[in-house]
Amino acid sequence: MDEEIINCQNKFNTSFYQNINQTANCGSVWDGVYCWPPTVPNTTVQMKCSDIFAAAIEHFQHYSTDDYMKYFAYRKCSDSGHWDWNSWTNYTECLTLLALQDENISRLSSIKQVLNYIVLTCSLCSLVALVIALIIFTCFKSIQCTRIRVHKNLCIALLMNCCLLIVMSSPVVVDNASLPQIDWLCKSLKALNIYSLMATILWMFNEGLLLHTRLYVSPFKSNTNSSLAIYYIIGWIFPALSVLLWAMVLEFALDFESHQCWQGYGKSKTIFIVTGPMLALLVINTGFLINIIRILFVKLKHDNNRDKVTSKTIKATALLIPLLGIQHLLFCINPSTFNLYLESFYIIINGLIQSVQGITVTILYCFTNHEVRAALNSAWSRRRISHNFGLYSSSKKRRQSSASSTSMTLAKDKVLCPLFYNQPIN
Repeated sequence: MDEEIINCQNKFNTSFYQNINQTANCGSVWDGVYCWPPTVPNTTVQMKCSDIFAAAIEHFQHYSTDDYMKYFAYRKCSDSGHWDWNSWTNYTECLTLLALQDENISRLSSIKQVLNYIVLTCSLCSLVALVIALIIFTCFKSIQCTRIRVHKNLCIALLMNCCLLIVMSSPVVVDNASLPQIDWLCKSLKALNIYSLMATILWMFNEGLLLHTRLYVSPFKSNTNSSLAIYYIIGWIFPALSVLLWAMVLEFALDFESHQCWQGYGKSKTIFIVTGPMLALLVINTGFLINIIRILFVKLKHDNNRDKVTSKTIKATALLIPLLGIQHLLFCINPSTFNLYLESFYIIINGLIQSVQGITVTILYCFTNHEVRAALNSAWSRRRISHNFGLYSSSKKRRQSSASSTSMTLAKDKVLCPLFYNQPIN
């Protein structure tokens, strides 16, 4: 408390407040909650409750809405130059703000609880779909190419993200707990989650880079192995280095090791170490999409059957959006700092997009892919032919075996009990 009083007195040791102190005896004061500035006599000073609580309460959620900005705390300096009301601060309106804050926290907690169930369910569905897609991409050698390999690595990144979402959501669903209380495990899960998200975004960038170079110019065309190595460096090595740098800066350079599970890391400027490259690559993917649309419409002008081609072009463009991850640009800004109502929609929609994008990618680029369907149909046809041939061979063997058995029986019966033997008539 003494330290807070000293800090409050030192806070207003500027030339501006020194001039006020010369004409006022109501000096700066620490009331146990907030440091009030020097005030001239016969003046009632007011401060916004949201600003007071943002400075006094560690995890107070500050919103720039009218509901939060209309509440004030008051302190009066009397005519004699002393703090009036027995040096009491009127925090009556702030109690209303605290009740509103508790109501919003309770509402957001309920929304997050429901969201955890939704994320867990959708992530499990995505997990199953991604495993099936990876089995198909791996087992069918006839569809192996650079594009399918990029699809496969994107599925692996999405699978990693789904697994981490399931792990991080399960404790909340099972026993209404938060993340594991083991600090190093909690930090590791957060770092791996950010790595999987960053790897997903970068493999989406690789998808856009591959498609754009195939349509426009292909610098990697000469050597497939070198192009795959570049894709692997972009998709796996770069996010690993970025997340490692971010974690080291957060843990050692900014004294975040004292924060349990890096609480509040999203408000730190270090988050741009990982979010900056992701946003930049998503913007580049948007440029790729615009250029791809331009190329498609240029080709459309030279096609006679425009209606059919136009519908296909629109469909192909719509399918590219989830593949290139452009939908993430809509949720790069969290509205929690300026609108508490939009924050609820942001949490729900962002959680849904992360949990169902595995299903979306596998449906669009595996289960409905013409090459994959052709390979599956070919495998099914071969299996049916093999099965029918096996049935035919088995039936033929059974008929041959039956005929042989009948012949042996007839021969045996003819010896022991001849059917066509007539005894002589006496």
